[in-house]
Amino acid sequence: IIISIPNIRFHEIIQMLSHGAWTYMEMGIMDSTHLRFFTKAELYKFVESAGLEVAEMMPLNGRDKKDYPLDESGALTMGKVTVHDVTEAEHEDFLAYQYIVVACHPGQDRLEPASEALAQKNYESAFSLAVDAVGVDEFERNCILARSITHLGNLGKAEEFYRRALDIRDDPEVLGDLGILQVAMNDRTRAMETLERALAAEPGLGRARGALGMLFSDAGRHAEALDPLRAALEATHEHHHLLPYLIASAEHEGRAEAFLPLIAGFVEFFPGNLDLATDYARLLMDAGRLEEVRDVIDNVLLFDAAHAQAAALREKLGEPPA
Repeated sequence: IIISIPNIRFHEIIQMLSHGAWTYMEMGIMDSTHLRFFTKAELYKFVESAGLEVAEMMPLNGRDKKDYPLDESGALTMGKVTVHDVTEAEHEDFLAYQYIVVACHPGQDRLEPASEALAQKNYESAFSLAVDAVGVDEFERNCILARSITHLGNLGKAEEFYRRALDIRDDPEVLGDLGILQVAMNDRTRAMETLERALAAEPGLGRARGALGMLFSDAGRHAEALDPLRAALEATHEHHHLLPYLIASAEHEGRAEAFLPLIAGFVEFFPGNLDLATDYARLLMDAGRLEEVRDVIDNVLLFDAAHAQAAALREKLGEPPA
């Protein structure tokens, strides 16, 4: 429910009272049709008495503070009345002509539609719904805005939203997401620092560990890359894009054979990824497991008889192309 209520604490009303008047008019706060009057505090009580909660309250048509300043002692004079020790909030209240209130059922998650749109990969709707939501956790709002606009391609704005969220709450997962975003922005130095900070606070962040392992691999820090890459790949098949980095670092360190079972799981899970299968076959060949190489290569060539890398491996086995 959207409610518009005049503010009976408005400074002109107090001035009128200070001169002993209470005069109804054809329009405005003292409109002769008004039956009840509210201050900001009483408006909260009114909404709650209806079984609702105030999602958002904002002044409308407020007067500018510089036109009605406090004196040196912090007092505000309105007609014959002077109010001392006026706080910033009270000053705004005295200058608010009316209030707009958005009232909702209590306990409602007003970011739920935005969260659902984000989960369904409807990123434009997620962004719009998060922008328009009222009375919500600003940390959660900024996270949804950051994640949705990342997919819409505005990485600079996404970083701004992530930083707003982190200003509100120092959350390791969000910090990790920021690091991954910085990887996408090709800001490798800052990304590495951000990811290391996130993992120092929460070592179990799989996506962040994978991103850090990828950065280590790209930077030639292959020994450091292996553990975070392994952890990320063991956590979920969704991290399959990290396999080339794992393979490159494992080969550089002479430890490729130790990772063959992990890679085999991905080959089985993604049977249509022929390049991955061919890389796996090459590692098997290096390990001397030739019978397994034949099985993998035969399977690749069954799907794509012209696969150049697979055909080259078969020739290395001393077998002519089929």
